[in-house]
Amino acid sequence: MRSRTLRLLLIEDNESDAALLERHLLRADLKLHCRRVDSLGALEQALAAQSWDMVLSDYNLSGFDALDALRTVRKSNEDLPFIVVSGIVGEEAAVELMRSGAQDYVSKDRLSRLIPAMERELKEAAAHRRQRRLSARIAEHDERLKRALSATGDGVWERNLRTRSIVLSEQWKTMLGYAPNELDGDLGAWLELIHPDDRKTVDSDLADHRAARTSSYRSEYRLRCKDGSWKWVLDRGVVIARDAQGAALREIGTSTDISRSKQTEVQLRQSHDVLRKLASQVPGMLYQFQLHPDGRRSLPFVSEAVHELYELTPEQIRVDATAIFALVHPDDLPSLNASIERSAATMTRWKHEHRVVVPSKGIRWMSGESQPERLPDGSILWHGFIHDVTARKNADEELRLLQACVNQLHDTIIITDAEPLGDPGPRIVYVNSAFERQTGYSAAEAIGKTPRILQGPGTDGKTLRRIGAALRRWENTRAEVLNYTKDGGLFWAELDIAPVADDTGWYTNWISVQRDVTERKRADQEREQLIEQLETRHAELNAYNHWVAHDLRNPVIAIHGIADLAELALEAGDSKRALKYIQRIEAVAEQADKLIKSLMAVAKLGRSGLSYTEISVAEVVQSVLNDLSYIAKASHAEFELDLPAELRLISDSALLTVILRNLISNAIKHRHPNRHPVVRISASLTRDPDGITLSVADNGVGIDQHHHSRVFGLFERINDDTEGVGLGLAMVDRAARLLYGRTHLDHSQVDVGSRFSVWLPLDKPATHVQASAQSNDPEEGDVWSIQDHR
Repeated sequence: MRSRTLRLLLIEDNESDAALLERHLLRADLKLHCRRVDSLGALEQALAAQSWDMVLSDYNLSGFDALDALRTVRKSNEDLPFIVVSGIVGEEAAVELMRSGAQDYVSKDRLSRLIPAMERELKEAAAHRRQRRLSARIAEHDERLKRALSATGDGVWERNLRTRSIVLSEQWKTMLGYAPNELDGDLGAWLELIHPDDRKTVDSDLADHRAARTSSYRSEYRLRCKDGSWKWVLDRGVVIARDAQGAALREIGTSTDISRSKQTEVQLRQSHDVLRKLASQVPGMLYQFQLHPDGRRSLPFVSEAVHELYELTPEQIRVDATAIFALVHPDDLPSLNASIERSAATMTRWKHEHRVVVPSKGIRWMSGESQPERLPDGSILWHGFIHDVTARKNADEELRLLQACVNQLHDTIIITDAEPLGDPGPRIVYVNSAFERQTGYSAAEAIGKTPRILQGPGTDGKTLRRIGAALRRWENTRAEVLNYTKDGGLFWAELDIAPVADDTGWYTNWISVQRDVTERKRADQEREQLIEQLETRHAELNAYNHWVAHDLRNPVIAIHGIADLAELALEAGDSKRALKYIQRIEAVAEQADKLIKSLMAVAKLGRSGLSYTEISVAEVVQSVLNDLSYIAKASHAEFELDLPAELRLISDSALLTVILRNLISNAIKHRHPNRHPVVRISASLTRDPDGITLSVADNGVGIDQHHHSRVFGLFERINDDTEGVGLGLAMVDRAARLLYGRTHLDHSQVDVGSRFSVWLPLDKPATHVQASAQSNDPEEGDVWSIQDHR
């Protein structure tokens, strides 16, 4: 089969199954010309287009089944091998398929049987074709012979032993291709026509009859035809005259052309050899089991494998099967006998698995099946096969034990098909009990689905792509991903994914171990948040120290100096100048007091006193504008508002007021000297993640680009010409972070203006681990992971 290209017609409506099957055949080093069809119309076209060596068909197909396909194939070619390759097929369906002419049925989960079955059926098909051709030729020759015999009959001869002459009928000569006027007269001419290898046989047979040791002469031998070919003939004759001593004088007889029967004999012998060779290739024993009317059991035919399986010879069980039944395990004998009786009573296919005790091998498991046939004498004859399934039984027991152990694990186990890695992806074939407990999905709900059922908006696309790249290289991979339970709950999973190969090294499955690490991730996040807070506090403390050492100390030094000047003025009697110095002292002290109050305001910001309530964004903005109305009027500020009335969030109103008050007051204070301030305040919803973005834009002096990266730092006074101590934006950033939000300088240009935005979550942040934002990468869906693991 491997020496030429196999023309294979595949009836399969599932491209993935077709690809897996074709790949299995290619791994067996088959040269294939394969065509897949998925409808009866396409099947008829394919059969009409060319000749095929074999048909492989799934059982359940879209709009038809394997029986319909088989009938269509048989209309076109009754000898074309037809094998069903499918999942579970019911016993009645399998019987119907075999009765309708299917050669074999191979389960998709036992593809190891497929190649031997194909080789067997191809050999049988070739043998059938040869037999048909031989039969056709034999029939043609037979017809010619019948016409000849109807006209002439057998060839007749008469031999005179005294004169050594011979008379041959015209039919005899015609049988060998000679003309009517040839071969007459000379007995030696006849003897020269006999095949050298047959001369002794003919001489012996003639001598026995001429010596009266046999009542008649009969001999089979070959004669050379006129064209040089050889023809088998059957000579039959008698001595019709003897001398006084009993010696033969004359004999007469006929010659019948038996070349055809000899040819059939050779063919039968060859067919028997083919059957013996085919039987030796079957993984088990072919047999015929007969139940006689008197209850006797026999095995008229068994293949040579009977010795390997049962350590018996065919002769020991051909007439009486007692010896083979004596090997059946005592515990299994009743069920075996019952299965035979049930098959006999219903004339349905027999199938049974049982144990036997073989002398040198001990206990072995045997699996057999056969089809019953009722004979004219009342016997029932089963035709079937039996094979040793001990290895499978042991593997089943090991698998049962392994499954029991796996179901006791706390970690989730998921096994999927190996391919395809793209859409629709590998499908789940097994999950353990921990999977059901962790995800909320039952095994029935999960099997057949892709593990992407565990994915959700928070599953990180970058991680999925990294996993997918490793899987496409058939590599083990480890990752941590965010998964979703059936009811939408979140949990972090640590994945270990590995490919599983069969005995040939071909990858057939993926196995994934999934460990719930939500608690660890929560602890990691809390630790990271604590570290971030500590680092921020440390940076702010450094800034405080710097300010206290420099900026806050400067007013104190100034006050001391000015006080000295005031004292000198008073000593000099210049009260007017002394009053001027005292006013300067008050101004410096007021500035210092303002700094200290701002520092205290920043220091007071924290989560411990947060109070979450439902807040209307428009109402909070309006409240802030009311509080700032006195500076707005003094500056002739204008406000443009884009605040949907229905926009609400769950947050702390005090911190939200701090954010808005500082942003709006900054927009007024940092106004451009040549125009009235215009402040634009807007709010809008965001998705992934859900929240609100508040924006405050102005037409003020703007900020130079090289200051953009540090606008939210403590004591960062970007514009020296304006009032302030550099704490307003730091308070905005601190307040936003306390609310799990973030601040951003959208844009700013000197002499044009600035726009700041703050994003805040819509609801109070949950205490569990937060999901990362969903990736919008379009390739994310092509990745197989424990979420994406199909």
